[in-house]
Amino acid sequence: MKWRIGNLGKVASLAVLGAAAAMFVIAGPQLSGKSSDMAKAQARGEGSESTSGSGRRTRRLEQLRPQVYKVLTEAQELMEAKQNEQAKRILQNAINRGDLNTHETALVQQLLGGLYANDGNYQQAASYWEKAVNSQALPLGTEITLRGQLGQVYVALGQYRKAISYINEWIRVAEAVPPDTYYLLALAHYNLKEYDAALRNALEAHNRSKAAKIEEKYIDLVSVLYLQRGRYRDALPYAELGVANFTAQKKWWARLAAIYNELKMEKQYFAILEMMYRQNMLDNSAQIENLASLYITNDTPYKAGRLLEREIKAGRVKKSKENWELLANAWSAAREWDKAIRPLQNAAALSSDGELYIRLGQTYLNDDDWQKAESNIVRGLDRGGLDNEGLAWLLLGIARYNQEKTDSALEAFARATDFDETKVDAKNWLKSLDRDNRYATLIARIEQEEKFKEIEERKKQLEEEQQQDGSDEDDQEQG
Repeated sequence: MKWRIGNLGKVASLAVLGAAAAMFVIAGPQLSGKSSDMAKAQARGEGSESTSGSGRRTRRLEQLRPQVYKVLTEAQELMEAKQNEQAKRILQNAINRGDLNTHETALVQQLLGGLYANDGNYQQAASYWEKAVNSQALPLGTEITLRGQLGQVYVALGQYRKAISYINEWIRVAEAVPPDTYYLLALAHYNLKEYDAALRNALEAHNRSKAAKIEEKYIDLVSVLYLQRGRYRDALPYAELGVANFTAQKKWWARLAAIYNELKMEKQYFAILEMMYRQNMLDNSAQIENLASLYITNDTPYKAGRLLEREIKAGRVKKSKENWELLANAWSAAREWDKAIRPLQNAAALSSDGELYIRLGQTYLNDDDWQKAESNIVRGLDRGGLDNEGLAWLLLGIARYNQEKTDSALEAFARATDFDETKVDAKNWLKSLDRDNRYATLIARIEQEEKFKEIEERKKQLEEEQQQDGSDEDDQEQG
C-alpha cells in the first residue's frame, strides 16, 4: 500500500492564499502635524519633479490647506475609532465640493482607498488608489508605498498581472523590500501558471526571512511548488523544516511522510508514520492500514495485530475483507494461529472465492485442529477460484490423514498429483500410505515423468557446457 502525495492534498489552495493577501494591506496614510508641515514645505508647483543635491528625486506639490488638513485628520480619527462610514462621508463630501487642489484630492483618495480596504472592498480601494497614484500629486515616498499597496490589493482581487507590475515597480525604488512582498509576487505568478517565477520569488521570501525566523507560509509555498513538479528531493528540506518548526501541525508530518515514501526512504517513512500515530495524526483507515503493513514488513507483526485489532474495534479502520485479511496476516506472521482464525473467518465470509477458506483451513492445520481444517478446505474447494488448487488438495489429504481417514486422504493426494506444484509431495504421501497399491500405476507414471524430466535437464546442461567449451576455444584461437 502506497501513501502518495496525491493522497495528502499536496497542493495547498493557492487561490485561498491569494485572497489572504489582503492581510498585508496598509490602511491609508497616517497623518500628523509633522507630515502636514512637510507637505506644506513641499507645496510649490503642481506635480513637478526635481533632483535634490543628494541625487534623490523629490516632488514639489501644491499646498495642503489647513481646512483640508482638518478634514483629513477628522477622517483619520473616525477611521481609528472604526467609524468608517462617517469617515467616508466626510471625505466624499470634500471631493464633491470640487474646491480641492490636485495634492489635496490625491490625499483624500488615498485615505478613501484605505477605508474601503479596511472594509474588504478591494475593488473600490484599488479605484481610489489608482487615481491618487496616476495624479502624480503625492509625495514620491507616499506614491511608492501606495504602488506597493496596489500590488497587494490586486493579488487579493485576482488581477495578478496588474499586481506583478505594481509590486515590481515598488521593488525597483524601495530601499528595503520585506519578504512578504516576494511571497505575494510568488502567489501572483503561481496563479498565472508562471511556476519558475513563482518558485524564484517564494525562495527569495524564505531566504530573506530565515535569519530572523522560519516563516511557515514561505516554506509551505516553496515545498508545494517543488512537489507539484515531482522534485521530491528539493522539497525534502522544506518539509523537514516544517516538521521541526511547526511540530503540532499534521500537514507537515503528512507531507514529510509522503516525500520519504516517494524517495523510497523506507526507514524514515516508517518512523514518521509511527510518530504520527503516537500523536493521533493518523485519522483515516488507509493511513492506519499502511502503518500496519509496515509493521509486518519490518518484522514486527505482533504490533500490527495489536494496532489493527484496536483500531477496528474503535471504528477507525473499516471492517472490509482486505482489512480482516491484513489482520490475519499479522497474527499469522507473529505465529499467533488462534488469533488469526477470527479475522480469517470474517474475511472469508466477505470473499467471492474460496482462497481465504483454504488459508483458514491451513491455520487450523497449524493449530492441529484437523476436523475444522478439513471442513474449511472442502468449503474453499467448493467455492473455487483458487490460486493453487493443488495445494488445497494436498492440505485436505493431510487433514484427513491425521483423522485416520486413509481412503479419503489417498483420494485427495491423488487429486494433488494433477498439479505441477504439488505433484512430487503428493506422490510421496501416496507411496507411504498406499498399502493396497491402488495408486501404484499413478505413482509409477509420476516417477517416470520425473526421471524423464531429470534426463532432459541433464541433456540441456551438457549442451550448454559443450557450447561454452567451444566458445572458449574460439577465444583462444583469436588470441
